[in-house]
Amino acid sequence: MEPEQLQPAKERPPVELEAGSLKGPGDPRPVFSMECPWPHQLFDGLTEALLYFMIVFSPWAFGATQEWSMNVMDACGYALGALLAAKWSLRLMTDWQPLRWGMALADEDDPRPSRSAGTFTKILAALTVLVLAYCVVSAVNARAVWLPHAYRFEYYPCIDWLPHSYDLTRTWQAFWHYLACAMSFWALRDWLLTRTEEEESANRDDALKSARRRGLILPPRLQRLLWVLCLNGAVLALEGVLQRTSGTSKLLWLVEPGINKTADAQFGPYAYRSNAAQYFTLVWPVALGFWWVRHQAAQHERRARATYHLLLPCTMLMAACPLISLSRAGAVVGVAGLVIALLTLAFLPRESGWKVKLGVLAFLAVIAALGWYIGWEELAKRFQKTGMDFEVGRGEMWKLALQMIRDYPVLGTGPGTFESLYQMYRGSVDNYWPAQLHNDWLEMMITFGAVGLAMIAAALLAVLVRCYYRGGIRVHRVFAMFVWLAVGGCLAFGAVDFPFQIYSIVFLFIVHCAILSSVSRA
Repeated sequence: MEPEQLQPAKERPPVELEAGSLKGPGDPRPVFSMECPWPHQLFDGLTEALLYFMIVFSPWAFGATQEWSMNVMDACGYALGALLAAKWSLRLMTDWQPLRWGMALADEDDPRPSRSAGTFTKILAALTVLVLAYCVVSAVNARAVWLPHAYRFEYYPCIDWLPHSYDLTRTWQAFWHYLACAMSFWALRDWLLTRTEEEESANRDDALKSARRRGLILPPRLQRLLWVLCLNGAVLALEGVLQRTSGTSKLLWLVEPGINKTADAQFGPYAYRSNAAQYFTLVWPVALGFWWVRHQAAQHERRARATYHLLLPCTMLMAACPLISLSRAGAVVGVAGLVIALLTLAFLPRESGWKVKLGVLAFLAVIAALGWYIGWEELAKRFQKTGMDFEVGRGEMWKLALQMIRDYPVLGTGPGTFESLYQMYRGSVDNYWPAQLHNDWLEMMITFGAVGLAMIAAALLAVLVRCYYRGGIRVHRVFAMFVWLAVGGCLAFGAVDFPFQIYSIVFLFIVHCAILSSVSRA
C-alpha cells in the first residue's frame, strides 16, 4: 500500500482581528471597515456640526437658562439622537460596521479584545434607560399636579410602591430635558469612537509608535472637539473680564436680568456669578491637560506646529475667572483645582522636565496676579460674611430639605418637583421660596429618592472607572486625570450650589462624561 501523497496546502486569506473578534472567510458577522458609505459620512458630519453648535451656543445664550434657549438645546439633542438612530439603521441594513477605537487590527500593539469595556457600556446603557424609565413612571403614576394660577395642588390616585410625582407637569419637563441629554451623550460617544480612514492613516506612522503607545496622540475628532471647547471658553472668559471691569449691569452689554441686577453678582453671560465659575471650572483643567498632551506629542512629531501653545494663555485666563467672578465656592474649588494640577504636573508624569515645571509655576503666578488685581478685595469681603449668609440663607433651606428627605426617603417627590413642594415646608408665606436648593445632591435626593439617586451615582461611577479597562481611545493618564479634575470640581460645586440645574453646565458635564466613557489609560 502506497503512502498517501502530500497535497500542497491551499493559500488562505489573511485573518485580521477586527472589532475584537476573528473574522474569517464565509463569516456571516458584519464587515468592519473604515471605508464609510456616503450617507454615514453625511450623518457624521451633521453630528459634528451640531455638537460644535451646542458647545458654542449654550453658554453664550445666557447660559441656556431661558425657556427658548433650553428648547433649542433640547431640539439639538433630539436631532443628535435621530442622526444616531439613522447611523444604526444604516449599519443594520447594509451589514456594515465602522471600525472603532479599541477594536484593534492584527498588526497593532495590543490586539486582544476587551470584554470588560463592552460590559461597562452595556451597564451604562441599561442605567440610562432605567433613569429615563424612572422619570416616565413617576409622571404616568403622578400623585398630584401643581396649579400655579389656582395656587393649589390637584391630587390623583397612584400606586404607592412605584415612583410617583407630586407635580406632573414639572416631571414631564424634566424627562424631556433628560432624554435630550441622554441622546447627546450617546451620539457624542458614538461619533468619538468611530475610526475614520484619515485617523487610521495617521495612526500608522511608525515614527509616532512610542507616542501612541503612551496615549499622547489623540484622534483628530477628539482634538477638534477640544479645540472648539477651549477656544470658546477663552473668548467667553475674555468677555466676562471685560464686562466686569466695565461695570455694566447688562449681560453681554445687552440685557439686564430680572435677578442679580448689579455687576458684581453677574459674570459674562451668566446672571449668577457662581454659574460662570462652575462653567470655567469644567473647562480650564481639560484645556491644561490637552496642552500638556500636545506638548509631549510635539517632541515625537516631525513637523510639529507650535499653535498648541495658544492653549496655555487661554487656560490661564479661564482658570482666573472663578476668582475674578467673586464666587466664594468658585474661589475655593478653583484654588484647590490649581493645587492639584500643580502636583499632577510636577510629580506624576516622568515626561515633565524642568521647563514644564517652571512653566506651571509661572502659570499659577499669572492666575494669582489676575485674580488678586481684579477681584481679591471684593472677594475677601464676601468671605468675611460667609457665616452670616449661611446661617440666614442656605443653612435654613438645607434644614427644610432634610425634613423633605425624611418624608420621601425612598422614591422621592418626582424629578423636577423641588420648587413646587418646598413651599409646603416654609414656616410662613413671607419666607424665601427658592427655585433651586443651592445643593444639587440634597435636591436630587429629594426628587429622585434613594432609588433614583443610586442609579445616577452608579452611572457616574461607571463613567469614571471606564478608562481603567482596555478598549476605546488610548490616552495618557495625565489627560484622564485632568478630565477627572474638571468633573470632580463640578461635583464639589454641587454640594453648595446648583450647577446641574443650568443647561449649559449640564451639557458640558455630559461632554466630559462622554470623553471619559470613550477612553482607556495607556
